[in-house]
Amino acid sequence: MLKPSFPMLLGVLVLRLANPALLGGAEGTLAEYVKVDVRASPSGKWNAYETRTLATMPEFKSGAPVQLSKYGGRMDRKETATGFFHVAKLDGRWWMVDPEGCLFVSVGINTVSPMIKPGAGNDEDTNNDSDKRTDVNAETNDKGIRSIADLLHDNGFNTLGCWSATELFCKSSTPFPYCLRWNYMLTYRHQRQKNYPGKESVEALYPFDPEFETFCEEHSKQLEATKNDPWLLGHFIDNEMPLDEDNIVNHYLKFPHDDPCHQAAAKFMASRKGGKPQKDDDRAFLQLVVSEYYRKVYTAIKRHDPNHMALGSRFHGKALHSPSVFKGAGPHTDLISVNYYHSWGPTKDHPLDAWADLAGKPILITEWYARTGGKGGAGWYVKTESDRGKFYQHMAIGLLENRNCVGWHWFKYSMMFTGDNQPSTDLFSACKALNTHLYSLADFFLGKK
Repeated sequence: MLKPSFPMLLGVLVLRLANPALLGGAEGTLAEYVKVDVRASPSGKWNAYETRTLATMPEFKSGAPVQLSKYGGRMDRKETATGFFHVAKLDGRWWMVDPEGCLFVSVGINTVSPMIKPGAGNDEDTNNDSDKRTDVNAETNDKGIRSIADLLHDNGFNTLGCWSATELFCKSSTPFPYCLRWNYMLTYRHQRQKNYPGKESVEALYPFDPEFETFCEEHSKQLEATKNDPWLLGHFIDNEMPLDEDNIVNHYLKFPHDDPCHQAAAKFMASRKGGKPQKDDDRAFLQLVVSEYYRKVYTAIKRHDPNHMALGSRFHGKALHSPSVFKGAGPHTDLISVNYYHSWGPTKDHPLDAWADLAGKPILITEWYARTGGKGGAGWYVKTESDRGKFYQHMAIGLLENRNCVGWHWFKYSMMFTGDNQPSTDLFSACKALNTHLYSLADFFLGKK
């Protein structure tokens, strides 16, 4: 495993990025937006996208930053403290609330770890489970963690996103709000073959298996170890599960007749008076699949850890176009998590509002990014590190403007460094400028100028 580079860590420790010229504006202009050249793939066509940055918002007067709690919540607005993170809808806007009762917006980075080498050239490499890796000594870990925590705090980040070295942070002298991921369905899928052998013709979820509920109970016992930790934001249940409504009933009917997947689909169609499955049948059945999946996992989570939030399964792709997914999940989660790609940013008529309305829960954006090089992955390509910073501000401004969003997690830590293992000054400067005035911007959009 890779050990931290101490020259890099020392550089992280002393990094202070406050260059106002890098706020994302177009060389002093005060237009409503700037244009950024963007493409969807390394060889795709460049297109100029309209982009909002702090420099294009002269009407926003930032003033002094809001005083923060130790968790990163705003101390000027408080609700009832429960000792743990939770969500609340106040005056028409969703917020997280930190353990001290301070309103909180989760601003995180994924895969934060001293053992993942920065400077990967913007490559979206494999998501390592770095929270499971403790292969350097405690002294090295603590120095690395303190350096990283200083970097994140200095630039206004307040959450460790998915795949981060959470165990190392918890053991260090620098705790940090964090998330855990448990891969319920993914883990169960590997075990399922023992009871239902045979090759599947399509990926599926298996909430109808009589063994799945018992599995959830056993799997959730692991959550008891952190159930009293106030720094834990909550639990992701899975990541990017296959949730496609197209022809889903027929897909389940293709399982062997004695398989619970086939039996559930057959029973469902019998309840709808049979016949060939139609679009409405597919939509309703997908809602049933998601509802059963989320309900059984959520029930087990709350039995073993009643203190922390269930953070959903990080919907992506086709799932985002299906109302059934959000209807099915909503009653059985504390918020909806979305890996948000193929969109330059939310607008006032963006489906983010529809997602929240369908689920009756707030939205947490759990992956998004732009990069200047590399290959593969779902993020945008831009020409410069400054353009990456502009995209960060553009997306964050749009998410803060939306009253249903309670935060975002950028993908990912190693891609925020240059090839020589130094933090990307242009990117971090833009992040800091936005994050420092996080709550002032939220108030601005609420009309509290």
